[in-house]
Amino acid sequence: MPIVVIEAVAPTSSWRPPEAQNYHPSYPLPPYTSQVGLLGAAIGLALPDAFAYVRDRELKLGVGGWHNGRMRDLWKFQKLESIADPKKEINHDIVLREHFVDTRLIFVIETPSQETADQVAAAFREPKYPLTAGVSDALLHARRVSVRDETPNPTKEFAFTLVYRDIAANYKVDASVLESQPMMRSLQAPTTERIATGFRFNDAGSRSLAARSLVTFIGDRIALADDDEPVDAYDVEPSTSQLRRELQSWNFKTLSIPVHRYD
Repeated sequence: MPIVVIEAVAPTSSWRPPEAQNYHPSYPLPPYTSQVGLLGAAIGLALPDAFAYVRDRELKLGVGGWHNGRMRDLWKFQKLESIADPKKEINHDIVLREHFVDTRLIFVIETPSQETADQVAAAFREPKYPLTAGVSDALLHARRVSVRDETPNPTKEFAFTLVYRDIAANYKVDASVLESQPMMRSLQAPTTERIATGFRFNDAGSRSLAARSLVTFIGDRIALADDDEPVDAYDVEPSTSQLRRELQSWNFKTLSIPVHRYD
């Protein structure tokens, strides 16, 4: 099966849940809708067309990655009580936003044909619009884009990836993580979120939530419980020296990255 592997880096990243208001926590990895949006930016498509492209081309998307720090950024802004009447009172408010620092990402896009894989790869090598890691000023750089012919393998061991179902109550921590964990670093446990997976778009370009689904963001290495079903995933070894070196520092050679499509 042809897959496109995009190895990317960003100085900072932030992917807020759509319901966040004055405090913007960040998902640890780009959720499904952000992956679709990133593909659309590379090809030059608006978000509704990007969703249609993924559906019509029968693509499946997946992501793995890690970061080297975390911070919170406090913004003060002004907001109009009425856009139609700018003379009305202007209120002040604040936004506290969570960011990850030195973000490393590996995207996997499964395609049904070599032609589509080549088209997607070409788009990420020379994107039509700037690629970002969540917010508009967090530019993302695709360090390496490759097309590979791979077969997904069923696995029960994961780290630093997004699994498209709820596994949070059915896993065990890998013993090697506890043995090699630096004292100054916290363990990153899996977290389950009900993320947005699709939108409805009207003629004016506005969107509304169409669907949600449970997914699990996985940090440090875990293994699914013995009675749980394995998950099909692509074993990806980074080809850029930076990502390969950092991944090896976590005692990994490859990441197992599942892919999925929400129609």
